[in-house]
Amino acid sequence: MEVVNSLKTESNETFFEEDGIQYSDFENVEYEGDDLSSFNLKNNHRKRTRNFTHNESNLICSILQEYLDIVDNKKTDQKTNYLKSKAWSEITRKFNDHTKDEERTPSQLKTFYDNYKRKRKRLMENGECIDSHNHFEKPSIDILTHQAKVFMSERSETLKKNYIDEYHKKRIQLVDKEIEKVKAATEQQHRLFLLQEEKLLLEIQEIKERLKNRSTN
Repeated sequence: MEVVNSLKTESNETFFEEDGIQYSDFENVEYEGDDLSSFNLKNNHRKRTRNFTHNESNLICSILQEYLDIVDNKKTDQKTNYLKSKAWSEITRKFNDHTKDEERTPSQLKTFYDNYKRKRKRLMENGECIDSHNHFEKPSIDILTHQAKVFMSERSETLKKNYIDEYHKKRIQLVDKEIEKVKAATEQQHRLFLLQEEKLLLEIQEIKERLKNRSTN
């Protein structure tokens, strides 16, 4: 009953939405060790979790600054995955130590950050700003700078790949044209050789005819 009343008193708060759909995470879970996949469900149904408050959003952004190089690492090898899960365990511990609200799980914090990055990337691509209307508070300048660098790095890699592909395509086209020119020149050389050979045979034939005429006279 206490939990129900707690939820009722917080009924005016908004819940985390992704693309206009209300998001609810598994609340009744137990976290075991450093492996983010090690969760045991106590119940078989989902419960709506309370949305992150402004203070919680700022807190997680502040804590994440120390771990951005790890949690944003795109590698998926065993060592990297271990470091990521360990980092999220530390982030969760620090988060829960500094918040007066309900405790959060690594899964909830990671989901918040993943949705944060997706929404921020989409808004940046559309040239929009992130404000409270989009369920985000202003995080520190460091994390904004980091996310901007990640976004620009991804765009740079895409542009670089497209440039390389286009460069090689044009080079291949130029080489093809040169090959056609050489083929044409080779054919001309062969034709010239045949004509010269034919001319030489005609000249030899002419000389033979002259010598034959002289001998008969």
